[in-house]
Amino acid sequence: MSRIGFNVGETKGEAEELFHEGQNDVEILTELQDRLRAAFLKDVQVALHDGVVRLTGTVPDLMAKRHALAIARSAVQDVLDVEETLDVDTARVSRVTAALLSDPHTEASVVRVSEEEGVVTLEGQVGSQRVRETVEEIAHDQPGTLAVINALEVKSARKVSPSDPPPTDGHSTAETDLERRSSV
Repeated sequence: MSRIGFNVGETKGEAEELFHEGQNDVEILTELQDRLRAAFLKDVQVALHDGVVRLTGTVPDLMAKRHALAIARSAVQDVLDVEETLDVDTARVSRVTAALLSDPHTEASVVRVSEEEGVVTLEGQVGSQRVRETVEEIAHDQPGTLAVINALEVKSARKVSPSDPPPTDGHSTAETDLERRSSV
């Protein structure tokens, strides 16, 4: 049976006494580290002091943070409390998005970027195959990116209808702004 927190009316000293009658600190830490590694949470560090587990480090998303807490609370016997200062790594998505917005070939593209454990997923529509490949390259070049899943669709150019007014800027109406930038 896991112990988390104190029972009503129980003093901290009584709770610590009960804690020390169970597993020792090394056994608790070993068990917890094994369970976190099995859950692919290798960047979570564990400390134990007076029956209180402290989780620190970085996790890829909020779901992983919740999972680490659940493991610490339920998987280890004789723990009085669990504290955490886990950081959620959203920096990778931000770096990819910023790089796409700053590149003249991709700045006009609407690309949804998500990331899990270093794998970046790209979704949305782009104006050409060349832009699709450029977006993938940019995502792959960002620090911490292990792989890229490119689910971008190439949006076909609009067909020119005889009823369309003639272009006034010297470009065909079928060209998108993004395609014009891509060909520069």
